Amino acid sequence: MLRRVFPLVRRAPLSGLVARLDLMLSDPRAFARNPAEATRLSQQRADLQRALEGAEEEWLELSRELEAMNGGQDVLRSNR
Repeated sequence: MLRRVFPLVRRAPLSGLVARLDLMLSDPRAFARNPAEATRLSQQRADLQRALEGAEEEWLELSRELEAMNGGQDVLRSNR
């Protein structure tokens, strides 16, 4: 069960980190002030984005499996 819930738990912190890095990198002076740090942050953002996409894909796959096990009923939406 934990394996099935983990992608949901992992998505929220990752998306928050990506948003924070986006904000930091949106400053046009970021690369001028410290090019090495801005490059590092850009790489970190790309890595986090890939991890987020992987977590979302895993979540979708697990959601499809759960729906199939419940006869096509979307149990995630029906329990809200």
